[in-house]
Amino acid sequence: MAQQVRRTAVRHRPGAARSGWQLLLIGFVLGLVIALAVQHILNGGRLTGLRKLFAHHPAATAPAQPPAAASAPPKPTFDFYTILPEVGSGMPEAAHRNGTGSAGAKSPGKGVRYILQAAAYVKSHDADHLRARLALEGIESYTEKVSVEGRGSYYRVRLGPFASVAAMNSVDRRLAQLGIKAIPLKVKAAPGA
Repeated sequence: MAQQVRRTAVRHRPGAARSGWQLLLIGFVLGLVIALAVQHILNGGRLTGLRKLFAHHPAATAPAQPPAAASAPPKPTFDFYTILPEVGSGMPEAAHRNGTGSAGAKSPGKGVRYILQAAAYVKSHDADHLRARLALEGIESYTEKVSVEGRGSYYRVRLGPFASVAAMNSVDRRLAQLGIKAIPLKVKAAPGA
């Protein structure tokens, strides 16, 4: 005949559910430690990835700066390697600072003009950024695209031409106050200019 199946109640131990979570947490921590150890070995001990998250940064505890100051792009640096060779010749430093041209004239000779080159960039939006900054200061500038063989295109930010060396020096002093060291150039004017 039919046997009666006796059902017994399964008793749960009070700590059984908690031990599952404990095992999961232990596994997570162990995996994290192994990942950090492998990363440390592969990167030669440099702070990268997860270690950066847990590293103490004194700047993180300092009060946050206003969004406008934090999002400002870094100041461009102007040095010999960012400024391209010029078709014209650069002015001698002494003549430029004294306000005299190479021949001692206060205004450019026939077929010669004086300009300032503030910067040369690979990306056009960097040149546009500098032009906008100069425009906010009331300084008129223009961008000139040039192609350098073997190096690609560059965008030069220039000011001028100036009627005299004194006018050029005045603008150069304003640029220096803005932290921009411009290069004074003496360029042959195009025919008919």
